[in-house]
Order: sequence, then structure tokens, then C-alpha cells
Amino acid sequence: WYTAKLYDRLFFTHGTVCNDSSGITSTDAGRMEKYIQELKKLMFAPGTRSHVPLLGDRTAIFDQDMQPYYDYRFGLDTIQGIPYYLFTVEVKPEFQTKNESKTIVKKLETWFNTSTRQIFRRDYHLVGHTIAYSFDVSMHVDITNIGDRYFPSMITYDGTWKIFSKKRESAKFTIEFSDFKF
Repeated sequence: WYTAKLYDRLFFTHGTVCNDSSGITSTDAGRMEKYIQELKKLMFAPGTRSHVPLLGDRTAIFDQDMQPYYDYRFGLDTIQGIPYYLFTVEVKPEFQTKNESKTIVKKLETWFNTSTRQIFRRDYHLVGHTIAYSFDVSMHVDITNIGDRYFPSMITYDGTWKIFSKKRESAKFTIEFSDFKF
């Protein structure tokens, strides 16, 4: 089950972890570990160019070349009576079915606390088709603040993907995190 292995590598640490938050991997890291780092970039810094093979620059949704494919909206939303800023990036209607391969990020929504400007919640919908793999993944991530650190408090995943020469995998799960200790 590659979904479980990827989930483990994206959200949990293994071995010694230093205080470097740059996300840069050592030059001697294996090819798979470099791909994991690029997937982390896609998840935790959406809109940045990530060098996942065969995706090219299609993850860089704020670059000038990608802007014609997207609508960018900023507004207010209320969740449980608390106001939040909501920033939405969504594929324009005319590109949702045609030229589907031009975009990977189909929709990205980010809620920010109006007082602190910190991220409170993020929703992703990613779809990609290449010769080597295909995927259609939706994720919802709630963020909690503990002291001066931010952690995912809940992750909901619903997706399917296929790698060349492997069986298609589909998964749907919700993970809740609590009782953080330092």
C-alpha cells in the first residue's frame, strides 16, 4: 500500500531530525527521498514549483505562465462564529474539462485567522495524468496552534492514484491528532 507509505513519509519523521526548517535535503539523499521532499513542498507550500517528475511547472500556480488557467479570490468566511479570511485558487471553468493536463492544482482553499493571519485550514484538490502515473486526490487539513508552533490537528484524505506497472490504489481516511508533547 503506497498510500500508507507516502502518508507516513509526508507527515511523520524517521530517525534524527535537526532544527533546520529549510526543507532542503542532503545531496546524498536517494531519488525517492528527493521526490518525498518535493511532495512535501507541494503539500506545505502550495503554489511553489515542485520538481515531481513529469509534473513540470504545473504546480507553480502563481507563476505568470499558469495564471491564465486560474481564478484567484479573496474574501471572508465564518466558521463556528469566528471570522476568517478565505483565499481560493480554482481552475477557470473553461479549463476544468479541456486542457485538463495543463493544471495539477484544481482547487486550493486556505483559511487565515483574521487577527493573527495564521493558517487555520486548507483544502486541496489535485489531479494529474502522465504516462507514468495518474492521481485524483482531495485533502482537508485543519491546523492547531500550540504555543508558538502549528500542527495539523485533522487530515482527511480521499484519493486514488496509479503508478505505471502497479495496481490502482484508492483510499479514504481521517486522522485526528491530539495530546501533543514536546
